[in-house]
Amino acid sequence: MKTESFNQAAGKLWSFIKNNKFVMVVLLAGLVLILLPTGKAAITKQEPAPAGEGAVFSLAEQEKRIADALSAIEGAGRVTVVLTLKSGPEQVLATDESVSSNQGGRGDNSESSTRRDTTTVIVSSGGSVEKPVTLKYIYPEYLGALVVCEGADNPAVEYQLVKAVSGLTGLGTDKIVVTKMNKS
Repeated sequence: MKTESFNQAAGKLWSFIKNNKFVMVVLLAGLVLILLPTGKAAITKQEPAPAGEGAVFSLAEQEKRIADALSAIEGAGRVTVVLTLKSGPEQVLATDESVSSNQGGRGDNSESSTRRDTTTVIVSSGGSVEKPVTLKYIYPEYLGALVVCEGADNPAVEYQLVKAVSGLTGLGTDKIVVTKMNKS
């Protein structure tokens, strides 16, 4: 009896495929195209992230950018900047957490245990390139700044330098030291 119903179902499926062969060909072609590799797997070089989207933080680069900006202040002259960090940059990754609990025992002697498994979420972007999913970047917190420049003996220039460094780093004015550069 089972073989008869199986044969009837197979016959109905075969007649459906014969009646709709063009639709089936299109569906099969689409499936093949989806499963074909794109050819991007051979390229393993990862492009750097655009600025603002998790760009890698470099303290030396940050010091240079601030020094270049401060040297444009009228009367400042040549400028060197040294920054200290309270904490380094941090990347918060997406995780997948699964919790399982067991309860066992009888009556008053019941026992329960909970197990948590946490794994980092990984995204594959074609071929063998895999990278973790980043939820957010936490940029470093500055601890202090030293500005050494030629025009530091002018109080107006010193004030402009302190104001600029405070605005760029978020430091209070008591954490910024401006001093005169040696003439060498």
